Amino acid sequence: MFAIKDDIPYVIAQSQIIPQIPTCYDFYDGILAFGTPTGKIIFADVSEGKYTQNYLASSTSIEKIKFLTKDVLLWYSKTECGSINLPKRQVIPIHTRLGPATDLICSEELGVFVHGKYDLGIFYDVKQKPMTLQTSITAVAVQVSRIPATCFQGDTPNFAVLLSTGEIQVYTYKNGIAQMPVLRLRNSRENSRTTCLAWKGDCIITADTDGVIMFYDFAFGTSKQTYSPFIDIDRIEFERSSSGLYVHARDGKF
Repeated sequence: MFAIKDDIPYVIAQSQIIPQIPTCYDFYDGILAFGTPTGKIIFADVSEGKYTQNYLASSTSIEKIKFLTKDVLLWYSKTECGSINLPKRQVIPIHTRLGPATDLICSEELGVFVHGKYDLGIFYDVKQKPMTLQTSITAVAVQVSRIPATCFQGDTPNFAVLLSTGEIQVYTYKNGIAQMPVLRLRNSRENSRTTCLAWKGDCIITADTDGVIMFYDFAFGTSKQTYSPFIDIDRIEFERSSSGLYVHARDGKF
């Protein structure tokens, strides 16, 4: 267990509460959450160096967790998905016919569960609505730090879907419905395959198998590219509290 003093992390104890290696984790405003192979989700206050809450969310291993806000955490296991309301100390299962989730992406207000190749579960205002696409899904990004942009009014949550064809479809979410694509983007690099994307403010970023990172700026209607130090990127992600970008390669480089 780590605590923070004068902005410096230091080890205060090696906890024996969790005998198993955590399967996943997320961090939000001083609170660390992690899942376990036995279906538990455990919360710890990093500043005080102690565990605060412990929930049995599922009967199977927790695969991924993401804070929606400081008070709400989304999760999925090998068999089910749901949310945890921390102030109310409630585990709330999400009942869906879409099958097990395979990925989860969140902003401060919208969560998107990926269910297999064609289905999404849009989590907004404590409810999940299903969405089915005709083309298989490669990756999803939810707009973080939503602001008005060239093609958006800034009054609704937005998300983008990267399809297996290489096309990116941008959706707004309003009145419980994902409005049909308000924008479509395509990779201009014909000999590479786009593998992932991220979205913060007015900028969508994509990465491909050649290690090329593309920036699409909606505010100015421009795009530019740069090169990462490695190829075959499989995930990019904005740092929650700054403009930093994490780049992950398939071979484990970071």
